[in-house]
Amino acid sequence: MRLQKKKQQQERQEEFYRHQRIKRSSSSVFYYNSCYCIVFMLLAFLSFSKATPTTTLFKRGPCFISFPTATRQHQRQIFKPQLFSTATIENQNMTSSQPTTTTTTPQEKIIQARKVSASAPSLSKCGKRLSQNELVSFPTETVYGLGCHALDKDAIQKVFAAKERPLTDPLIVHVNTYEEARKLWDATATTSVDNKDASLSLEAQALQTLTSTFWPGPLTIVAPAHLPSVPSIIMAGTGYVACRSPAHPIARALIKEAGVPIAAPSANKFGHVSPTRAMHVWDDLKYEDVWIVDPEMTDEEEDENEVDAREEGEDKKRKREENEEEKKGEDTEQQQQEKTKTIVCNVGVESTVVKVEP
Repeated sequence: MRLQKKKQQQERQEEFYRHQRIKRSSSSVFYYNSCYCIVFMLLAFLSFSKATPTTTLFKRGPCFISFPTATRQHQRQIFKPQLFSTATIENQNMTSSQPTTTTTTPQEKIIQARKVSASAPSLSKCGKRLSQNELVSFPTETVYGLGCHALDKDAIQKVFAAKERPLTDPLIVHVNTYEEARKLWDATATTSVDNKDASLSLEAQALQTLTSTFWPGPLTIVAPAHLPSVPSIIMAGTGYVACRSPAHPIARALIKEAGVPIAAPSANKFGHVSPTRAMHVWDDLKYEDVWIVDPEMTDEEEDENEVDAREEGEDKKRKREENEEEKKGEDTEQQQQEKTKTIVCNVGVESTVVKVEP
């Protein structure tokens, strides 16, 4: 009995050891197989890269051993799709050791704006400038406007660029009379059957009543546009054009000298406060190619400014503007009040808008 029990114990121990050997062998096989798979996937990934083929990698051994001088950053780059050779890494080490100083000097903006007087010869030049698709800023009874040729697409684009204004915002066209605005509106007359008399349409009657009552003045009238003659950019693609007749004598004289309708939003960068003085316009648009009509400036000062700008360039012009600022700071309150009387932008807000729809 004892021998039989001892024999059974030995058999159980042998069975236990046999199971342990099987477990160890299976785990080791799984471990080695997984390692082989990882190595194979890594070599396959590197073999498909753009830099070196698989044969080169096998000849040189592991990447991190073939580059003993490589830094930690280069070792990270080895496992990227683009590999580095020994020559390129040595070149990078040599260039990285040398300090590179790149000095970028910001381009100074050049002052392009010019202030002109409100005299008749000056307004004549400004009117000619407007007819040639250039920009002129002028005062109205509300705020300063940035004017351009209202029927020229290129001139209108200059206004949007100078103001940094989105094209989704339409512009207001300034005219002197109702007849000038009627050419831009699509308000046709209704002719009777016998063709002896013509009766105005309801829209035309409304436009004629509004203009005869409130023009000239700060009232903007929006009506359907005469599409063949009005550029779509000035209407923001809406099919409606806004017109108004300013009451400011300088604005009316400028429209007359230009001989064309003038599109003029407020003379400031988009989102800024609307200007009521020439200096306000200068602060916002002095780096744009625009003439600014200044009622405070005399003809002598305009001639001096023109000579200084032509002979001595922008440095002299900048110093002159700084001197003007200092002089304005020294003016008394009474002198300031007298100067503000010469400027007719008394409202300081945009005009009232009314829309006439068919």
